[in-house]
Amino acid sequence: MNPCERSRYPDYSSNNNSRQNYKTSRGASHRRDNRTETCDYRNQNRQPRRHHPYRPDLDVVALSKYLSFILRHPKKDSRLQMDEEGYIYVKDILKTWKFRNLGLQDVLHIVETNDKQRFAVKQDVYERFMIRATQGHSVEVNLRLEPILDPEHFPKVVHGTTYEAWQFIRCEGLKKMNRAYIHFAIGMPEDSGVISGMRSSSEICIFINLAKALYFGIKFFLSENMVILSQGDQDGRIHPTFFLYAVDRKTRKYVH
Repeated sequence: MNPCERSRYPDYSSNNNSRQNYKTSRGASHRRDNRTETCDYRNQNRQPRRHHPYRPDLDVVALSKYLSFILRHPKKDSRLQMDEEGYIYVKDILKTWKFRNLGLQDVLHIVETNDKQRFAVKQDVYERFMIRATQGHSVEVNLRLEPILDPEHFPKVVHGTTYEAWQFIRCEGLKKMNRAYIHFAIGMPEDSGVISGMRSSSEICIFINLAKALYFGIKFFLSENMVILSQGDQDGRIHPTFFLYAVDRKTRKYVH
């Protein structure tokens, strides 16, 4: 061994046990070096973990959808207690996972900036804020809807759907499905004054003969955000005989 290198290692020349310890120590050191080199090789292209700060102002759409879901479809075992009108205390909403880092003003901001006006807010006798969805519930709630009696006030009653669903609707009619009401808009989405009542993914617009449906006893109501709601007939549907026509949403051509 080179004398210059000998100083790097302890002197194990005194006995055989020391020599064995030297070999073991050298082998372990060599394995550690190889293991370190291998780990460095594997990790050299790994990107450092980034911690994104929570930005409520960038998640308004996602928070609005989540809020709409929990207000429309409450779970039976949920801690969110809903009253008969569908209202839930905002303080309980702030305990949920997505709202745990937000406050009252953030919830009010979501309500005020919602373009479809899906939410309604009020205060109880103790000035505690409560919130509810204006429509779309899968449970029975008393929304205090305004009944529609004169069809002339609503010349357009439109339901939006897809081409796939239209194949069944044109034969079986519109059904409530898992909701409490069938939803209608007061016009096409591009018309002025239309706030909500139709999904953006709708491909076909079905126009309803409101006067005929009212004459045969089907009840229609108006929600706070100008959405027309109906529970249909005794079977929870609106028969195709009450359809005026259906058009493609983009081309405005008739669909059969």
